[in-house]
Amino acid sequence: MKRKFLLFIANSFIFGMLFLVLVTPMHAAARDITPDSIVKVVNETRVQNGLPQLIMNETLSQAAYNKAVDMQTYGYWSHTNPVTTATGWSFIQATGYAYTNAGENLAKDYISVQGVLRGWLTSPTHRSVLLSSKYSQTGIGVLYYTQNGVEKALVVQLFASPYQQQTTVISSSLTVAFERFLASILL
Repeated sequence: MKRKFLLFIANSFIFGMLFLVLVTPMHAAARDITPDSIVKVVNETRVQNGLPQLIMNETLSQAAYNKAVDMQTYGYWSHTNPVTTATGWSFIQATGYAYTNAGENLAKDYISVQGVLRGWLTSPTHRSVLLSSKYSQTGIGVLYYTQNGVEKALVVQLFASPYQQQTTVISSSLTVAFERFLASILL
């Protein structure tokens, strides 16, 4: 009888532990949401859609982090600060980064990098920014916070193409032709 009771207890314990493992959802930690993990999944998605990978830019990352801190400091969730009217573009310009095109994606209340990506891809506006061929560089800022005992992340991803000053190069054959034209007029 004692042996049956011990066997019952042991089986109940094993079954209970197995039940907990199978039923309890596995959650990634919010701390797994990092600039590197974000750029990795974003670039994988871009490549799957026939686009080049984005290059991580430290200046854009600083601007993204500054935007995240601003959102936390002023307690807003928007592309525009309701008090100062600063936008993601304001934070890019404040770093001195010159760009021709820029975009911004925001995410909050996520606990996994896959959740962030899924949120952006299911939103037509965020998806179009993430999959735009107009951008070649990115910067990412991440802040962590606790809500109802669960650690979560606030993510700001900035996208841009750096401004490159256009220079005009006149070919030597054009220069020679122009010099001949001038010589024919002056002679």
